[in-house]
Amino acid sequence: MKNNILTKYLLPSLLTAGVLFYSCTKEDEYEATVPSFQEVEVNNFAPKTGLPSTQVTITGKNFGDFKEPTFIYFNGIEVDQNSYISYGDSSIVFPVPVDATTGAIEVRYLTQSVLMEEEFVVIPGAKVSGLEPSIGVAGDIIAVQGENFKESGYDVSVVFESNEGGIAGTIKSISETEILVEVPKGGISGNITLMHGPQVIEGPLFTYPFTGLESDFSVDESGWVAAKGSIGTSDNVLNVSLVDGQSSIQLESGVNFDVATYPIIAMKATRMADYDLTFETDFGTFEQLNGVYNSTNYTGVLYGDIYYWDLTSGVFKNEAGESHTMSTTEDNITELVQFNLNTMLNSGLKIEYIRSFENLPKLEEYAEQSLPDGKYVWEFDRNESEKVNCDWTDHRSSNATHQADGKFVVTFGEGRLDMCQNWKNGKNSTAGQNVPGDADWVDNWVYNPEFPIYAARMGNRPAGSWFTRAFRSERGFGGNDHILNSIQISESRTDNTGTFISDDVFYWDMSVDLTNTEMMTDNLTGRQGTNIYDMNKFNGSEMDASVIGQQFELEWFITFRSVAELEEYLANGN
Repeated sequence: MKNNILTKYLLPSLLTAGVLFYSCTKEDEYEATVPSFQEVEVNNFAPKTGLPSTQVTITGKNFGDFKEPTFIYFNGIEVDQNSYISYGDSSIVFPVPVDATTGAIEVRYLTQSVLMEEEFVVIPGAKVSGLEPSIGVAGDIIAVQGENFKESGYDVSVVFESNEGGIAGTIKSISETEILVEVPKGGISGNITLMHGPQVIEGPLFTYPFTGLESDFSVDESGWVAAKGSIGTSDNVLNVSLVDGQSSIQLESGVNFDVATYPIIAMKATRMADYDLTFETDFGTFEQLNGVYNSTNYTGVLYGDIYYWDLTSGVFKNEAGESHTMSTTEDNITELVQFNLNTMLNSGLKIEYIRSFENLPKLEEYAEQSLPDGKYVWEFDRNESEKVNCDWTDHRSSNATHQADGKFVVTFGEGRLDMCQNWKNGKNSTAGQNVPGDADWVDNWVYNPEFPIYAARMGNRPAGSWFTRAFRSERGFGGNDHILNSIQISESRTDNTGTFISDDVFYWDMSVDLTNTEMMTDNLTGRQGTNIYDMNKFNGSEMDASVIGQQFELEWFITFRSVAELEEYLANGN
């Protein structure tokens, strides 16, 4: 790195005191002027002593306006240029390296080197070696163990993770090797952070004991009883039978909800339609605040079958109409914990789990881990202000898209109607440049033979057009339609590889509809015998110009194990 920079800036013209102009053209063009080659002067630095991470300011002349030619060393330890706090022609501000030792500060600028006569004295920094105990509840006193803790002269705090970003515990005492701190209420399990003067040190994992609901029905009913209807377990699920379209399940024992630590209550159950699902406690029945988007009293739904309640975003209303908000600082003890279901379209309910979570990302992580490869559920139930569900479309669509009333809506422009374009690495213009975590990143599409039925509900389908579904090989064979099947959107419904199961629901059976099976066999193999593809698409072609400006709605797209499973899903009113 250093040699590259010296080569970049040290040119023959520089030796003759010329002026170097460096220009770089990428996506954005820019031109910058590097100062004339002059002798660097280093006049002073302050402070003269400090802990690792202490901000040091060097003053002088002719440092230039760009940090790239300049390197700073503490007793031979290089300061990372990316850590410079500020850089200018007459001063540089930077932190003392974590591993620095007492010694001289050296400034290197291009071919010049200035070694300062006065040494910087590094005060040994704090180090964390352990936590005792590493599990506890609010109010407990725990010991942060280590060395070089300073009793005075520095601000010291121990920060615990929380849903608000971090919460500091109350320091009880500090010695050279131990800090006693009181565990704060409102934290969640995670690594502690020691703030020791300028030092920010990540410490060991501290765990808050689980508080809330944790029922997975792998052995029995997990303490749940039927207040109305009947229940029983089989195949690791709780089977709930309805009476006159109603059922209630109730926990035999009470619960103390720690809303600050575990505010999310989630239930994974049969996906239903035209239903009322409520959560009831001694405080009343949960009601979502801040503009509820769904039509029932839960906060949201994930993957089509995970209903969740955020206890911090709603109130509980009793029969008198009085509202109660659960406390984030005090106990929330309730003897009644009950879920009520009212539906005329479902004969029963299958529940896989009822659990509490620290936050929505933790729930999503748990849900994704239990979701089989190749099982896709896209139902557009989220709030308008949130990102379109699962990056359903990308730049390939020439059509305007949005979500409204639980539907993915496409306004047809011209050409074809792109209902789904899922490209690995994101948009085609940036494909290959993104990594997981980037805004444009889209993961591989996974086809699992266990889920060969690709089904969609589209309310106002365009008459006479063709809808095609295609996979593109990871190996990048030319063209898009390597593994392709299609369905004609017409009243005749004949001579199609896809199938209508109702007026607005159609599906492809990938186990028989896929063409070019040799390509499929030749494709890269993923986990559990799956096939991984670079792209998956679902779009309409041969669109008539008369429908330009018309909106088309997709209610859901789901993969199923069989047509029978799809039919059962539809029988539940979906």
